[in-house]
Amino acid sequence: MSSQAGYTPRDWGSHPPYLSPEYKSTPLRAPGKPLVVLPQSLSERTGPVYGQNAV
Repeated sequence: MSSQAGYTPRDWGSHPPYLSPEYKSTPLRAPGKPLVVLPQSLSERTGPVYGQNAV
């Protein structure tokens, strides 16, 4: 049996912030409250496996 790999969390620094002055439409679309972080579920940590290679 193989060991379970950990879930890789989102890289928040790879994209611009939701409310950015460089983009004119972000004040209309950006969330007004902080995002709610949901805990990982079992399906996100285990997921299906299709052989030994990454899909």
